[in-house]
Amino acid sequence: DRWQVNGAFYSSAESTTLTMDNDKTVKAFFNEEPAASVTLYMLEPIGQGQIQPLAGDHEYNAGTVVTLKATPSEGWLFDHWLVEGALYSSDKEAYLTMNTDRNVRAVFVRKTHVLTMLEPSGSGIVKPAIGDNVYEEGSEVTLLATPSNGWDFDFWQIDGAFFSSSEQIIITMNASKTARAFFIEEPPKIFTLTMAEPTGQGSVSPAVGNHNFIEGTTVPLSATPADGWGFEAWYLDGSHYSDSQNVSVVMDRDKSVLATFVQEVEKVTLEIYKSGRGTVSPDVGIYVYDKGAEVNLSATPDPGYHFEDWFVDGTTYEVADITITLEWDTIAIATFRCNCGGLNQE
Repeated sequence: DRWQVNGAFYSSAESTTLTMDNDKTVKAFFNEEPAASVTLYMLEPIGQGQIQPLAGDHEYNAGTVVTLKATPSEGWLFDHWLVEGALYSSDKEAYLTMNTDRNVRAVFVRKTHVLTMLEPSGSGIVKPAIGDNVYEEGSEVTLLATPSNGWDFDFWQIDGAFFSSSEQIIITMNASKTARAFFIEEPPKIFTLTMAEPTGQGSVSPAVGNHNFIEGTTVPLSATPADGWGFEAWYLDGSHYSDSQNVSVVMDRDKSVLATFVQEVEKVTLEIYKSGRGTVSPDVGIYVYDKGAEVNLSATPDPGYHFEDWFVDGTTYEVADITITLEWDTIAIATFRCNCGGLNQE
């Protein structure tokens, strides 16, 4: 093409002379001889889209600048041009100088959208996972919300607006979206404690009637007998529960409780003695009975003796077997006499 000396054009002749009157830098320039005709091989695109020139072989004069155009189909994006298998341009419209045969291919990729799953409100697990999730255009994505123990699912919010109250939903990714699940705490379970009217006379706490408590509450029970009465037992749902006046129950279900009181009975003593030889029933001793109790007294003399009488609180009974009613503390004495030569001796 030319000679260049010290960076400036010197000659276009292949052979020339140079006078060395100082230091010089010489450079020769050569041009590739243009082919008379070159071929553009437009290969079928990768992905979906239209190209210009169309797929096929196209002849051009050497040096021609060809305009490459790529138009993606619905749901697709143009990514880049490949020339001889190497990245050439990322522009949809590019220019290629045809100074030799060329292989050209357009590359299209599916359009994608991002589903951003936000941290839930409340307590629960969500799918897809929290963070950014990438999907192709038109993908149908299932969203699932699972509440933790003690929580309920409330609703899904998409792009900040209410979307559905179903735990599992399907959304179509025709654009990038933001999703958030909302959970609410379950209301506490309420159980009823029914305090029945006591048997006998006395007061109870809680009072007679129905009382509502949150699940797991420990409820103290207290029973106070009236004068002349004593506490007997607590019954829970009809079964004996405790003999203690002060107990507690845990409200894990509906329950019914009943306190029973018994009337206190005055006590009296019976002292039994004997004089002489014989046996008595009850045996000699001191006994405690309810006031008003009836007691059978029996006296049996030993051999050589005979029964004489019972002496009970100043009253004499000459029969061996008697029944007495105990209205107060009582002393009973059985007397036996010896059959000694017709003499009555103890």
